[in-house]
Amino acid sequence: MFLNNVPGFSPGYTRADILSAWVTYGRTGQWLPHDKAWYVHGSDALGPMRMGDLPAFPTREAAQEFAGRRGGKVLSFEGVTPSILKSLSSDRSHAMHEHM
Repeated sequence: MFLNNVPGFSPGYTRADILSAWVTYGRTGQWLPHDKAWYVHGSDALGPMRMGDLPAFPTREAAQEFAGRRGGKVLSFEGVTPSILKSLSSDRSHAMHEHM
């Protein structure tokens, strides 16, 4: 979401200012290039704010193993569409209002 709206999150900066982007493999804390990671969408995993998450994995096999245990669909970086990102953002907004 950040890369699709850099000025909205960091006024005065654009996507061209971003030199690299990384995600964290939750099991080990290993940093992964965002565009080389595999993701699982729609699992029962919750993110840091107790809302839906898009966990990242270093290999397709690791993502498939996770999805087999926790549900969800395995996606490459290219499979993470704007509508998936919007749904995560919408889930976050909905969950925040539920707890207020």
